[in-house]
Amino acid sequence: MKVEIINLLQHLPELKQMEVDIDTTLSMKPFVRFLKKEFDRKDNVQAPFYKYALHQIHKIPGWDKDISERELKNCSKLFDLVYYTFSTPIDEETNNIWALASPLSPIVFYGTSAFYDLWSKKLASPHNEEEWTSGKNFKMLTTIYSFLLDRFYGFSVNLKGEVVQSYHDEITGKTKYYKVSINTQFIDVQVKGELPKLDFSYFRLNDNYSEKDLLNLLMKKLPLEKFHFEGFSVVQISDITSEHVLEHIKDTIVNLQPGQNIIRDVAHSLENILDDAPIDVRLFPLLKVNDKLIQDSSLSEEEDYINRQCSGGKLNQENYIEAIQEYALHPKIIHYPDIEKATEESAIISFIKQTDIQSVVLIPIHNQRKLVGVLGLFSCEKNTLTTQKIVPLGPTIPLLEQLLSTLIEDFNLSIDTIIREKFTALQPSVQWRFNEVAWEYLQNKQLGQNTEMGEVAFHEIYPLYGSIDVRNSTIQRNEVLQADMHHRLTLLTNVLAKMKEKLDLGILDELVFKTKGWITQISTYISPNEESKLIQFLEKEVAPFLQYFQGENKEFNTLIADYFQASKPEGDNFSNRRELEKSLQLINLHIGKTLDQMNERIQEIYPCFFEKFRSDGVEYDIYIGQSITPNKKFNKLYLKNLRIWQLSSMAKIVKETHQLLPELPKKMETTQLILVLGRPIDISFRKDENRFDVEGAYNIRYEMVKKRIDKVHLKDSKERLTQPGKIAVVYFQEADIKDYLEYLPYMKEHDIIEEEIEYLNLEDLQGLTDLKALRLSVKL
Repeated sequence: MKVEIINLLQHLPELKQMEVDIDTTLSMKPFVRFLKKEFDRKDNVQAPFYKYALHQIHKIPGWDKDISERELKNCSKLFDLVYYTFSTPIDEETNNIWALASPLSPIVFYGTSAFYDLWSKKLASPHNEEEWTSGKNFKMLTTIYSFLLDRFYGFSVNLKGEVVQSYHDEITGKTKYYKVSINTQFIDVQVKGELPKLDFSYFRLNDNYSEKDLLNLLMKKLPLEKFHFEGFSVVQISDITSEHVLEHIKDTIVNLQPGQNIIRDVAHSLENILDDAPIDVRLFPLLKVNDKLIQDSSLSEEEDYINRQCSGGKLNQENYIEAIQEYALHPKIIHYPDIEKATEESAIISFIKQTDIQSVVLIPIHNQRKLVGVLGLFSCEKNTLTTQKIVPLGPTIPLLEQLLSTLIEDFNLSIDTIIREKFTALQPSVQWRFNEVAWEYLQNKQLGQNTEMGEVAFHEIYPLYGSIDVRNSTIQRNEVLQADMHHRLTLLTNVLAKMKEKLDLGILDELVFKTKGWITQISTYISPNEESKLIQFLEKEVAPFLQYFQGENKEFNTLIADYFQASKPEGDNFSNRRELEKSLQLINLHIGKTLDQMNERIQEIYPCFFEKFRSDGVEYDIYIGQSITPNKKFNKLYLKNLRIWQLSSMAKIVKETHQLLPELPKKMETTQLILVLGRPIDISFRKDENRFDVEGAYNIRYEMVKKRIDKVHLKDSKERLTQPGKIAVVYFQEADIKDYLEYLPYMKEHDIIEEEIEYLNLEDLQGLTDLKALRLSVKL
């Protein structure tokens, strides 16, 4: 422990909002009052220690006097008592990053050696100055005002005084993250004059206010000159690198874009969790084509790591592929702190022994019992990868399972897309034009002329767009996950309760407490972050505990085995999710069948381009016009007929999905939307993206509408346009829907739709205004 004055904000330029002087006094009196209060509590098991601390403080002369800067050195025994009051016997002063500061002030005067070492060597070093000047200096104000609002007004606001600070080590290349927290428990505050009255109604009604806006308001209404602060703050710095890395990986998975290469970024994040040892972390997703492992060029940096980085290219890729192929057939954890001492004979061990690697860990990653990849840890120094070194990576395994599975799905989808686009996506309605362009290209090449591929374009064609969406599918996904997790936790509670009847273990009580806590926590909603933490609790804490007693105590075998059986994907704990997926499959199957039937009938009348896309529902594009079918004269009657077919099929889908409700394990309703554009557009085949795209500014506006109207609201209303049992027809001008309006009397006469037709104005979207819609209610 040492007494040394430092300013945590010493690298920050002073802001105007910090120019106000805070009237503070360093004092032990609030701390002593706290000890007396805790000592008087009969249920406080630490009361004897608080009594001892009080006795020692009272023995020190001047303990109840204000402490000035020049008296700090003489008061070190008082500060020692504060530290030892809240530290445990096993806390080492060299590891506990802890300090005392002036009340609500960045001025630290006493702390552990770990605190001063970390601050001087890392967090306050010059290369960190830029991060500290990025706006975090107002955090001190947020701490002060949060304290005042809570103390005097009993009002809690979304102001967080915590600061997360990073440190990048240029030598190791690793980044550590630290959270700086300030405890205001031992501060008293007095008001100078009359306490101002504040109206908090705005903030109770509006959760979207910014910290900056709130601070500006509070500084005007509640000037700090009106308060005197007495006592001291406690500063605690925690290493949150592991938590930060877990959040980063979650964000990466959520925001992953098709084709995005994030393997190296995630692997580097995992390296940050480890200590300063020279360890390389690598992730190898098992990508296959025709059940054979392949190397994806976008991931070559990872998959060719052993070959390139550790052996200087002495080994070829075939050796690597063969070694991994054999390992994938019989995956297991391989851990050799010294690879030379490995006695097993396998292709992967033989391969590694030919490299410069001296210490290795290979961990197979499974998702739903399927091997999806390998986590590899390598070091070119012996005895680096000890068990203790790699333990911090444990909580990341569930996230890596999801990440590698997503990458494999993305890879497989890319292969399927290429197959469709290069070989099977050319519909007969447009293939003739590709044949012409290919023939022209071949002729020019043979003649030695221009060999640039010609343009595939269609001019003056009419677009039709439709969308059938499953209503609130995201909400329902969360609800079924919540239900399954509640069922699993309830089952676990019963198992633990029965075990508790036979066993008297503190850890058993802790698991019961945590399990009941999780039941309460997910009772209303389960966020992706909570889901990840809950899975980690079940797999990393509960499962090993139950597995141990399943093997050690025969009377628990059946009880625990039933729990594990229910927790498998085919077990009861997944029943709601299975029902949801089955419902979605049934809905999409019926929608797809109806649209395919519609496509077959319209192609017989007049060939056109028809393309559909599946998600939680189905979207489709149709293009019709003379340029697509040059051998058959186009007439707008064909367009009108197609629009009638579109409206009829939508009504049919509404009825079919409604009639399907009794068969669905989970009740799911669909919403239907049609977008109408009255004038023709031009489209061309983009060779760089291998798809058709619109041309021209006006036509692009049509594409913008398609992407933004799925959740559009009525003008000046919170009501969504799309509703179950109804068809929404969005249009730009009244003339656009003439064909649809002429067909409505027929639909009413034949009891397809209700009499009432809604004519609606829609809310303005970004770059889009004056959209209109008519809404039809289908007779179910």
